[in-house]
Amino acid sequence: MECEFICEFIYSLQVPTRVSDLFPSYAGFLGSPYLGISNSDAIINGELINFDEVLHQGLLLKHAQGHLAMTYTALATLVTLGDNLARVEKNKIVQGTE
Repeated sequence: MECEFICEFIYSLQVPTRVSDLFPSYAGFLGSPYLGISNSDAIINGELINFDEVLHQGLLLKHAQGHLAMTYTALATLVTLGDNLARVEKNKIVQGTE
């Protein structure tokens, strides 16, 4: 159960698909939830905001980029925990590093 919780947390740090669709070089994993961004919503000044609204307004977008070292760390940790990496956006990560 603890491994599943950790895997879910790591997957919550994957750059949302809506961002990597618009900006392929942004694909990967964030280093932490410091921006308040998850795959579905954002927290700005303590307020829950739908992530589509955030994209529409351009808020935080320039900071919602995957980090190569954190992407490696996320993948290594997921593998160590026995995850099959099925939810990793592999093609987008590879495309983003080209």
